[in-house]
Amino acid sequence: MLTVYNATSQDWNDVKIFLNTYYRVVTPKIAAGSQFKAPLDVFVEAYGRRFEFARTQIRALQLTATLPGGQPLVLDKAFQVGGLAGALGGKK
Repeated sequence: MLTVYNATSQDWNDVKIFLNTYYRVVTPKIAAGSQFKAPLDVFVEAYGRRFEFARTQIRALQLTATLPGGQPLVLDKAFQVGGLAGALGGKK
């Protein structure tokens, strides 16, 4: 389950949430001070395949929206590098 909490004082409109760049879910609005919840298996890519959370690691998460004044909002979740690459400072 993915939970997005809008802790700001502004509504977020035309919200798109992307998992691993290819899978997305959309919602018309996340009101100020409210939250939006979506099971991971509702994320769908362009060819209609659903995100398989039991088989796929989440490597990227991005939220795009429009603020009430028309300004764009883009939020990217930073993930830690795991395994040996994270421990030894390998390629990212």
